[in-house]
Amino acid sequence: MQMYFLAEFDAEQYQTLLECEGLAQSWVNSLKRRLDQQSIEDWSMRLYGNAS
Repeated sequence: MQMYFLAEFDAEQYQTLLECEGLAQSWVNSLKRRLDQQSIEDWSMRLYGNAS
């Protein structure tokens, strides 16, 4: 699971994780989106909230 939470985009690691049997569909969707966009999503709002 560490692979999913890497701070940097890593297509090879995401592809490896996609090959895991029984992976939740939401994770599959997220990993495919990352691979399509060649980037990871911005987690700042989840981690820090609205910093206003």
